[in-house]
Amino acid sequence: MAQLKLPPVYCIDASSLFDLKRWYPMNKKIFAPIWAKIDSLIKEDSLVSHVEVQREIKRGNDELVISYFTPIRGEASGRA
Repeated sequence: MAQLKLPPVYCIDASSLFDLKRWYPMNKKIFAPIWAKIDSLIKEDSLVSHVEVQREIKRGNDELVISYFTPIRGEASGRA
């Protein structure tokens, strides 16, 4: 029987996002490929996160909320 091969899905937490932003700033050209890869993983639904991560980032009023979290199914949940 043929096996179904699914693409990997990664789940990211708030500390990983904060570290990425701190050590690989979005506004530095040299790190653009890292952020481009994150963008493509998000668009492919291969990088996800929990709504609690969105809330944690939102409490800090961080630009990551604006950049990387979008509501899904009309809820306040997020996808990284």
